[in-house]
Amino acid sequence: MSRDVARAVMILAVVIVDILSLLEVPATTSVHRKYVQLGPQQENTTKYLGNAYRSSQWVDVSYLSFGRAKSMVDEQIRDFWKKHSKGEGIRVAILDSGVEASQLDTLRVIRMMDWTDDRDNIDYLGHGTHIASILASTDKDCPGVAPAVELLVHKILNRNSLTYTSWILDALNDVLLWNVHFVCMSIGGSDHQDQPLIDKIREVVAHGVVFLSAAGNDGPLFGTHSHPSSMKEVISVGAVDGRKKKVASFSSRGMTLEEQQRSNVAASDSSLFTNNHSNIIDDLSVEQFLDYAQVVGRPKPDVMIEAVAIASSGLKGKSKGCIGVSGTSYGVPVLAGYLSLLVSAIPVEYRLTYMNLAGIRLILRESCIPLSNSSIYEQGMGLFHFVLAKEKIFAKLGMSYPSRSRSSASLLNPRSTDVVTREFLGAEASVFPFQISLNTSYESCAFWWPYCVFDSYGEAVVPLSIKLSLVVSFPFSPSFSVESIEYVSEYGEKPVWDLHATSSFWPFVGIVTCFISFPNTPASKDTSLFGSHKKRRMKGYFYIGLSSNVVPMKLSTRVHLDWCIDKQEKRKIILWDSFHQIFYPIPFVPNDDLEHPQILDKFGDLPFTNFRSLYQRFTSGPFDMKTFSYSWTRLERLWNDKVVDDSIVSLFCVDPEDWFDEAELDAMERLVYNHGLNLVLIAEWFNEETLHDLRFWDTSTSRWWFPVVGGTNMQAVNQLGKRFGFVFGDIVFDATLCTSYYDDRTPSFSEEPLLCNGTHSVRYLSGNGLFFVQQGSQVLFAHNKRDIRRIRNSALLSRKESNSDIQTASDVTQEHANLEPFDCEAVFGEDIPVFLYRKYGKGNIMVYGDSNCLDSSLSEELSSCVEDLYQVLVHLVTSKVNLSRIFPHIRYIDRNTCFPSTGTSHMNTWNSTLLAPHSFWQQH
Repeated sequence: MSRDVARAVMILAVVIVDILSLLEVPATTSVHRKYVQLGPQQENTTKYLGNAYRSSQWVDVSYLSFGRAKSMVDEQIRDFWKKHSKGEGIRVAILDSGVEASQLDTLRVIRMMDWTDDRDNIDYLGHGTHIASILASTDKDCPGVAPAVELLVHKILNRNSLTYTSWILDALNDVLLWNVHFVCMSIGGSDHQDQPLIDKIREVVAHGVVFLSAAGNDGPLFGTHSHPSSMKEVISVGAVDGRKKKVASFSSRGMTLEEQQRSNVAASDSSLFTNNHSNIIDDLSVEQFLDYAQVVGRPKPDVMIEAVAIASSGLKGKSKGCIGVSGTSYGVPVLAGYLSLLVSAIPVEYRLTYMNLAGIRLILRESCIPLSNSSIYEQGMGLFHFVLAKEKIFAKLGMSYPSRSRSSASLLNPRSTDVVTREFLGAEASVFPFQISLNTSYESCAFWWPYCVFDSYGEAVVPLSIKLSLVVSFPFSPSFSVESIEYVSEYGEKPVWDLHATSSFWPFVGIVTCFISFPNTPASKDTSLFGSHKKRRMKGYFYIGLSSNVVPMKLSTRVHLDWCIDKQEKRKIILWDSFHQIFYPIPFVPNDDLEHPQILDKFGDLPFTNFRSLYQRFTSGPFDMKTFSYSWTRLERLWNDKVVDDSIVSLFCVDPEDWFDEAELDAMERLVYNHGLNLVLIAEWFNEETLHDLRFWDTSTSRWWFPVVGGTNMQAVNQLGKRFGFVFGDIVFDATLCTSYYDDRTPSFSEEPLLCNGTHSVRYLSGNGLFFVQQGSQVLFAHNKRDIRRIRNSALLSRKESNSDIQTASDVTQEHANLEPFDCEAVFGEDIPVFLYRKYGKGNIMVYGDSNCLDSSLSEELSSCVEDLYQVLVHLVTSKVNLSRIFPHIRYIDRNTCFPSTGTSHMNTWNSTLLAPHSFWQQH
């Protein structure tokens, strides 16, 4: 799919933030729940993507008695209203589903525009009405946080909860004409490459407008942060459950995917500022070099707001009392209300300092308190405290409490004020994270996950180096540059460091990529300097000098560093191949689980995000896992040039969607055969009938969209497999297999008793079986096969009907055609091979046909197949290969064997729709 097509299609396919958590209400409380479905249910996904993609998403609005919904207007807010302001002079644009007419008498709406094809200003969903009510309602029973704020309501969601980029652009163009201070946009999607929207948001922010957006409700999974809130120019709002005092389970987590998939492409980093090294890579060990190539993504959300059972007067005519609503959507108007109160209370002559993105980020940095035992990628700066923000601002401006009379509430254009001096305003640049604190304490490692990794005993194992993105803000100029960076040591060793940035930043924020590493050897051989436990420590700060490109002003900011590690045994390294995965979300890539309600595979297939459970298990013992974002030929060069020896023991290639060129295949053969690398290949489904059924008609481009691959690029997998003695078939099926290792907490997915002889059963979801197996292999078979081809155009089959789907010898009509390319003995039967192990020279090959049981986006429980894979790899690394302990039913294949019941190996006709090798990398 081209970039132009991606731009033309609606960006916000899902109203992510509308998926509200169900509120727990005592049985004695009167509850009425209204469900508004986001798009009609679809049995056929050949229709419009927006409806099919949202077929299982709901808005759950729970109507509670007044006593159950928590009002965000407490005594502190009411006291602020009396002494300072209710938000007078502040304008907020709400881009949502509109506002219900019955609520207009409680809101100061100065403009209403409908940009959708509904051609009315009716809020069919109720979502926008709640946003407006929480922010600015004058209802005496359910008041908004800032009831004097003036609202500009832009309807961009139609009655089917569908929006297009063009509608959003129209609304934002209007925002630029009306002197708006804040934009609230509590909707989002997964397309972080909608360039027209990105450019327009940046233009709006450059005019001093602060853009607030919801993080999304796809938690607790990591890497689920929505767009446009993932942009550095947008302040992203996550949700906190005030009753539990922790991050709400539904709140989306960060680790933005954009940097992880784009920045890793570069073969080397061109640094603007470095540690006075001619080539920093020359000073790194192999482990440090791999860390240098890691990009975890930026921390998101930026700020947390209490957003569970928040009181709203929206849709009040349909229930009595306040309505309790939950979701990151509703944290956005709460924060907008808080900020509106603070800014409106500041006299106009001082207001310029804060009324832009950088100024608001500075307020957030100084008034957010981190939540305990939550990662920086879960909570960003932490939970916002209104009273703390008020005290910080007033103290900084030299005023204990400015009066209402000085707030100049009638002036609607504070940005017209003449620029005053830095000393008068006390202006500051800011950076986030502003402190990097890594040590062996539980709290520090919890906050800095995954930079700190815990083993099963709770002891921290710290990597030797880290690489992260620093968001730098400059309050007085939308365009600025990094002038200098230096490290000032306060204690201990001096790090190997590398900070680089673009030549200039715009608007108001920029990204500085920071790499910090311990030297290969301690600065002093006297280990007593590091304590009796032989700890190494470095403490200091990075001083970043900034200069405006517009006005003659220079500012600075600091990033504090306090890093302490224990000397530790060298661990074995597992590489995660991220090079052969498609850059999301350009192409149409279908979900790996065909029975999952979502049609798109959107999580990126990364160990820090949807394979987080696997990552945590494998890094809890003798292994360390690193993503590797280069071709296999580069891996071979690294092996040869760095003299890796046996430190890198395995390469995980999970769900590859890209092609492998011949040079890569040659390199991998040598790495396995000569160097003893273990190749672990996890495939996924492929079937042409299913791919045709997943096509859809897009009304915005008037064309059919086809998936570029199946669950995996099976043609490429088989091209690799022919080198190593296996080939997959093309029948997609569900099944079960038996294993010895399992977690007692893992639920059994079987509805019928399985013949596993006392061992545990693992569900095999939407996978393919092995069609050809070379002699000398060990193979594990799955049972109770259920064919699920064309699953979306047919009724789901129950397990009681599964036997009718099993292909037997009598069903195979093209046996000879299927077997023609192979010299093999054909074997028919109900059981099908799904796992293969074989020795190949000094190395080993492990192949499995289903990644779903390893994917945390499909199951929050740690699946037993993660433990199975871990145990297999431990056995291989320790040279104690006894797979029968793990798979009691594994069979040895003593001759070349074909299994026609798994379909056919001919898959060439789908090549015309696939991308060229690495084409999605070459664009970036």
